[in-house]
Amino acid sequence: MILSDNDILSEVKASRIGITPFEEQMVQPASYDLRIGKEAATVPTNGNPIIDLEKEGLIGVLTP
Repeated sequence: MILSDNDILSEVKASRIGITPFEEQMVQPASYDLRIGKEAATVPTNGNPIIDLEKEGLIGVLTP
């Protein structure tokens, strides 16, 4: 199912979709833009649900 921007806003406001932290300016015509940080939550395989994406070699940090 594809949701419009109005549908996304309505569903978030009704708590039927959870986006944390939610930023209204990230809502696009039929999507929500996500930002990737250095850490991510996963299904734990070693008891820790948080992984360091940079340490795992999954992302690189750009330096000016």
